[in-house]
Amino acid sequence: MKIFFENSKLLYWLILVSLLGIGATMPPSRIPQSGSVVFAAIGDYGVAGQPAADVANLVKSWNPDFIVTLGDNNHPDGAAYSIDQNIGQYYHDYIFRYNGKFGGGSATRRFFPVLGNHDWHQSSPNAYLNYFDLPGNERYYDFVYGPVHFFMLDSVEYEPDGFTAVSEQAKWLKKNMSASTLPFQVVVTHYPPYSSGKHGSVPFMQWQFKEWGADAVLAGHNHIYERLSVNGLTYFVNGLGGDEVGTFRSEILPESQFRYNGDFGAMRVEATDLYMKFQFYTRGNILVDEYMVSNRAPMVSSIARASTELSNSGSVDFNVNFSEPVTGVDVSDFLLTANGISGAYISNIIGGGTNYVVSVHTGAGDGSLRLDLIPNNGIVNSYAVPLVSGNFAGESYLID
Repeated sequence: MKIFFENSKLLYWLILVSLLGIGATMPPSRIPQSGSVVFAAIGDYGVAGQPAADVANLVKSWNPDFIVTLGDNNHPDGAAYSIDQNIGQYYHDYIFRYNGKFGGGSATRRFFPVLGNHDWHQSSPNAYLNYFDLPGNERYYDFVYGPVHFFMLDSVEYEPDGFTAVSEQAKWLKKNMSASTLPFQVVVTHYPPYSSGKHGSVPFMQWQFKEWGADAVLAGHNHIYERLSVNGLTYFVNGLGGDEVGTFRSEILPESQFRYNGDFGAMRVEATDLYMKFQFYTRGNILVDEYMVSNRAPMVSSIARASTELSNSGSVDFNVNFSEPVTGVDVSDFLLTANGISGAYISNIIGGGTNYVVSVHTGAGDGSLRLDLIPNNGIVNSYAVPLVSGNFAGESYLID
């Protein structure tokens, strides 16, 4: 298949450079490099009408630093005649170098779309490419905003650099994401690698995102909201931006953790150096799902005797210390190992934050008692990130 791209914007800038004698470098975007940022994610929103307007109003009420889209920006077929009506009337004030009829644009890039199948008009994305001013080759690109490195993919089959895990596009992603030093890496694509929605999963987009460094994957295409966990990586499907509300398949994927298709809506994401908080709100501003992704999991610092090693008391205490404040500590998280002693048991747990005291009834007989921690994922930090997996062996008491 032969694909030809016209780039009228390139010609425009070359003429401008030659006439004015200015540098050809792009103006810097408003990209804070530290602290927290808030961004919105909208998918399958590109149909002018009340649902799209409601979602846009919801998004703007958050005053996000920027917006990412999950494709299908311009229904029905990505044509030039419909693009401003479907996008510009709702989001013109976020679009860099906006030239439409609905008002002023943004002085910096604050609107970052990806191509969807409905954005390829007659096998060409020219209307999209001429409407937006994006980094890189504009079909797929990356950008940094605050603590997050975003990788925006073109998952549509017409992409000239390929759309499979061994394509040139995938090689670009692997190289650049593996080299990223930002706290978080987020992949944005239209076709969902995994989904229980009407159109299902898209196997050719099941790339090695986790192995290459991704912390989350955002997708659209299915007009539902779904959160999945696949081999420890969180995938979101968000296609409720304004086109229509879709359905789920009769067979739900076992990796699916949360599903919703009750109304249109959008995602609000807060990102800091320590965590990303993903929330999905309906257009009525009702929170229906919230999930935290963190690059720091709490750990057990120590399980130590509270008194001398040798004891003849009927009860002994262990001090259990964590690397940061945690909640959810209970008896089921511990294993008591007794040698030469019968009837010993954990009688009480008190404390909070980073330090807990576990009291143990010493039972009858002479021997030793050791307290180990065997977390069952109930212990989490303030970002809802569970304790590092694996058992932790504590100190022992000699009971006389």
